[in-house]
Amino acid sequence: MEFALNTAANDAQRDSIRDRAIDFTEVRSIAFTNVRKERSGTSKAKPWSISNFSLSYSGSVANKTNPIVAKDELKTQQGAIDYNFSLPAKYIEPFKKSVTSPLLKFIGELNFNPLPNSFAVRNSLSRKASTRTYRFADPRYSTWEDRKFSWIRDYTLNWDLTRSLKLNFTAKNDATVDEITFNPLRQAYVNPLTDQEVEASQRGRFLRDNLTDFGRTKDYRHNFTASYQLPLRLIPMMDFITVRTQYTASFNWAAGSLKTIDSLGSVITNTQSVSISGEV
Repeated sequence: MEFALNTAANDAQRDSIRDRAIDFTEVRSIAFTNVRKERSGTSKAKPWSISNFSLSYSGSVANKTNPIVAKDELKTQQGAIDYNFSLPAKYIEPFKKSVTSPLLKFIGELNFNPLPNSFAVRNSLSRKASTRTYRFADPRYSTWEDRKFSWIRDYTLNWDLTRSLKLNFTAKNDATVDEITFNPLRQAYVNPLTDQEVEASQRGRFLRDNLTDFGRTKDYRHNFTASYQLPLRLIPMMDFITVRTQYTASFNWAAGSLKTIDSLGSVITNTQSVSISGEV
């Protein structure tokens, strides 16, 4: 490097040589997590209460330069909106007072809970925008950009339908928000869904339309579980027996590649199981 600096024609050339020789990385970031309004007073939370919501956000910008890469910029943004609502179970027992016979106790104990115990929804968005420019490449092909925008939605429902019957449902939707990017090899902006060349002015509208459609689902899965304990403890001469049963089912849909989905399609899988256990 000293030889190159000594043989440089002027200060501008020397500065350029130093700049190319430095391996430099700079990262700037900001983040806040689980920002929410705490519930005040003794009043019970309502489904629409603002305290049921929480917000998270993080953003960073990373810049790199080295002898090979003139500019490498990565912008990352992540945001999440969470909703959680829960309430204690309130069992309704319509025959509690009208049935008093010990032999009919299983009827008197009949109950149901009309509302779910808890419900939660999480919306998580993550976007990465990268632009990289190489030093010793043809100017037409020196700059490459990459965009990755994902949208994950999670749902959870817990419901004790009765004291003996409990339900649980979870679902997850993993979607991608497609964006139009510039392809140096084709020297044009390309629609990732159709692989057709488009005008640069369509980028903003294309992104907004995909956000309005909640992205393009790549993977969806849900799981359902129902557990039930037979009310044998309420039947004379059988109260020493405990019998539990559980039913579990799952479903998964995975999208095929955009290049082969018309010919090979997507993949669907599902499972189910039933188990019974007893104790004496």
